[in-house]
Order: sequence, then C-alpha cells, then structure tokens
Amino acid sequence: MIAIDGLSGTGKSTLAVRLADDLKIACINTGLYFRFAAHLAEAEGLAPAEVAEELRRVGDPLARYREAEALGARLRDPTLTEVLAVLTQDRLVRDAVLALERADIHALGSAVVEGRDIGTVVVPDAELKLFLVARDAVRVARRHDEGVAVLARDRVNARRAVAPALPAADAIVVDTSDVSVAALAVRVGELVAALSEVPA
Repeated sequence: MIAIDGLSGTGKSTLAVRLADDLKIACINTGLYFRFAAHLAEAEGLAPAEVAEELRRVGDPLARYREAEALGARLRDPTLTEVLAVLTQDRLVRDAVLALERADIHALGSAVVEGRDIGTVVVPDAELKLFLVARDAVRVARRHDEGVAVLARDRVNARRAVAPALPAADAIVVDTSDVSVAALAVRVGELVAALSEVPA
C-alpha cells in the first residue's frame, strides 16, 4: 500500500493517478468518500447521523466508491463546500467513512491511496508514506478556481482535533513546488522499487 497525503494544490491526485498507472494498481482518492457523504446530505436532506447510517449500509466492496466516481463533477459543486466542512468534523461520519475506506482498501489488496490522513489514520501500516508540500503561492496558482480560500481551509484541516492533515512520523516529506509530475513519479517509483529489494 502506498499512502500519499498533503494539502490542496500539492499534486496529490495527479501523482497518485500517475503512480497507480505506472505500477498497474488501483488508485483511491479518499476525498471522494466525504464529497459523496456531502452529496447524500444535500440531495436527501440528511443530518450527519443519518449520513453516517447510510454510509454504513455497505453492499459490495467499492460500491459506494464507484457511486461517487459516477457522480463526477457534481461532487465538486461549490454548494457542497459548507456541508462538507460540517461532515468532516463529525465523529459519526468520520468513523463511517473510515470503515468504508478500510473495507475498500482491504478488498483491493494493493493500491495508491491519497488523502489527508492516510498514513496516520486510514492505512498507518502502509509500506510507503509520502506527505506532499508546496509553497503557498504555488498551491494557490494550482487551485486558481479557489484562490487563497484554499489556504484558509487547509489551515483548519491541519489544526483540527480529529485526524489533522499532518505527516506521519515515518512519512517522506516531498516539496513539489518546482518538480514536474513526471520527475516526481520517477522519484517515487524508485522508492517503491527500493522497498521491494528490502529483505522480509
């Protein structure tokens, strides 16, 4: 399992997709779980406790994740932002999402998993943990649709009491400010290759 954490605009998703493609394994974007939860709350008028209950009704592995993927751009609707902020702070919702994430990841066996607390909470025993950072100006430029609001939101995420977006003690911190995706993928690929050479 490869865990890729970091704040917005650091290149998590881009690297995760590229790396998963290079390694021919699955890629899981855990942000989709919370956005799907926000979509449920907004579309069906559910309170956080009801959202958590709905998420716990798990059928086949990855069924909810595929539902979220199918919704596509609708999960990026700005109207979900406020609901999302509430749900990510709710313990019942976080626990339900965590259980769903772990069940799906277990079903896959191996994957590149990206988010904000993968190495610390979701998959603390991941073979490789990366935490991506980048200069504020670079992050804002990459997320130009959100502007400086992304910095304020990330400060909240880094300071929240539950599962703060911080690097695991054994994570490799990588500054992506001046590195291309291709170069970064090669570098991480070398780290993965080195892992396979370590005797069990």
